[in-house]
Amino acid sequence: MISNELLKYTILKDFIHGGFVKTNSKFGIFELDNVVDIIPTKHFQIKQSKIKKDGKYPVVSQSQSLIEGYSNDCNKVFYHDSSCVIFGDHSKTIKYIDFPFIVGADGTKVLQPKSMLNGKYLYYHLIYNVAQIKSSGYTRNFKYLKQIKLFIPPLEEQGKIAKKIEELFELIDKKEKNDQEKEKLKTLLKEKILDSAIRGNLIENDLSLPAVDVEEIKEDVPFDIPGNWKWTKLANIFEVHGGKRIPKGESFSDTGKQVYIRVADMENMTINTTNLKYIDERVFDKIKNYIITENDLYITVAGTIGRVGSVPKELNGMNLTENANRLIPKKINKEYYKYILNGNFMQERIKANTTKAAQPKLAIKRINELIVPVPPLEQQKKIVDKIEKCFELIEQL
Repeated sequence: MISNELLKYTILKDFIHGGFVKTNSKFGIFELDNVVDIIPTKHFQIKQSKIKKDGKYPVVSQSQSLIEGYSNDCNKVFYHDSSCVIFGDHSKTIKYIDFPFIVGADGTKVLQPKSMLNGKYLYYHLIYNVAQIKSSGYTRNFKYLKQIKLFIPPLEEQGKIAKKIEELFELIDKKEKNDQEKEKLKTLLKEKILDSAIRGNLIENDLSLPAVDVEEIKEDVPFDIPGNWKWTKLANIFEVHGGKRIPKGESFSDTGKQVYIRVADMENMTINTTNLKYIDERVFDKIKNYIITENDLYITVAGTIGRVGSVPKELNGMNLTENANRLIPKKINKEYYKYILNGNFMQERIKANTTKAAQPKLAIKRINELIVPVPPLEQQKKIVDKIEKCFELIEQL
């Protein structure tokens, strides 16, 4: 599915070639210097320390936000003819401004359209142009923007084109907001499902099923569970093994046979295989004892802490980063624990057991001490089936 940003870019690409408004006019081709006045901003600039949360005049800088803050310094206000466009020399941000403002920082380029140019048309055209600037890092980008040609129709048609783009962008923004709200709803519904699953409320419990033979904890348990469920420590149902850092001086490659699974690959309760890194056989031989299999779960223990997921069959026996641990199940359904360990209840307990340091870490000892419910084995499978059916329905929303 095309992203909203790509959709906007496609619209902009089409409009500069006359794709949205019927016209018999030819588009003139101009350099930026010929159609805008570049306003010297030193007189209108204000120091960062002088910017306030409230004030009479808005401060506009090259930051991502439209307004950086406010000031009451009337001597710094820039009054333009009708509108202007801001370009962030370092940030590459583009802003359309149609109100008096104070310039917030060095690097904020103020472009005043000449009489032949509609300000909104310039704004949208420059958004398209900026997307083509390939510079990186903290560098000045205005020199690149000035090299790009502008395709400009007659003034009246510029306004029509800009208005049409604005309408389309508003529709895209509305769709994006709806998409975001839908994703929030999906996340909330899934969490409700997982919370019901860990408490024994997701399916009808068959109390005639035998309890799992595991050491039971009866004191200070978090909440009540069905009679044939047990509370136990994670160490009683999983072996926890650490991963391994590649030896000093060694590096990854983009191809090979031996995959080195990183935390960056661990998402959505599985392994994303689109950007895997590899180690050669010589490095693999040095750390070959630190692998993970398709029968295990992983849990991330540094960086992004607490992600839990399973391993695709094609990555069986591959090496595991030192920033994740391997959970080897002991006669329980690993899929059940994949789900409940990702639920909010267990995630909060994982968070509480993470060491508070400059680089937070979830130690193996603390993983072993986590308290989890253990339903009868047959019940675990039924709960997994129910979770997956519910998740499938939620994704169809």
